[in-house]
Amino acid sequence: MQKPGQKTGPKKRPGQRKKRRTNPDRRADSRELARMLVSEDPGKRAWLAGVLGSRKNPKNLPLLKILAKDSSPLVRSRAIWAAGAIGGNEAMKLIKNGLKDTALEARLTAETAITELNKRGNKRN
Repeated sequence: MQKPGQKTGPKKRPGQRKKRRTNPDRRADSRELARMLVSEDPGKRAWLAGVLGSRKNPKNLPLLKILAKDSSPLVRSRAIWAAGAIGGNEAMKLIKNGLKDTALEARLTAETAITELNKRGNKRN
């Protein structure tokens, strides 16, 4: 019988580790990310760019290059930000292309990303 205030649920055995909570961004598998890449919703594509940038993996740069050519200024701006979060020479090329973007938001993001990369010495995070 349960006493008042007693927690319910599975009992933890001695030496058993607490279950780690996984960041939802890390749980997205490659198929799900590929679906978002071709989504009609620019918000999902922008979210995808943010996820790719937060992972800070240079292998994501080819996807960011695709997103940097998106029809939505929000998506292009987010892809430029993500490249800045990753850093490195390839990312810098993508960001410099953002300086020529037609959307002010994307150009400002590119300028900010270049400033941040220069502060870090253009190193990868």
